[in-house]
Amino acid sequence: MVLGKLAVEHSSSAFFGATYYGALVQCLLPVIILRQGWASFGTAVRTSARAAVLPGKFDAAAVPHFYALSMANAAYMIAVKRSSLLIGSFYGFLFFGERHIRERAAGAVLMFAGFVLIVLFA
Repeated sequence: MVLGKLAVEHSSSAFFGATYYGALVQCLLPVIILRQGWASFGTAVRTSARAAVLPGKFDAAAVPHFYALSMANAAYMIAVKRSSLLIGSFYGFLFFGERHIRERAAGAVLMFAGFVLIVLFA
């Protein structure tokens, strides 16, 4: 995330957030094709492209992430962002009936405690 902060400081959060994933795809696509082979890659794209569209649209909401990164220290911003795990664990139990909530909640509370310590003592 430190390199992301550096990139946001040298450009703008809107530009970097809008172009980051496209640049990442351009860099990693040749590696994926070389490892899988062109035919295997084409089959994988045809079978999973539709399922990848919705998560891709949600991931396009990265501009607020990079805007927040431009406003605060990277470690602090990521700590605040990770506090959403506590809410996500609760929603998973409440709405989706996830099991083993104690283990998930323990990890989420531990991460939230780290966030609280950063806020109070940093």
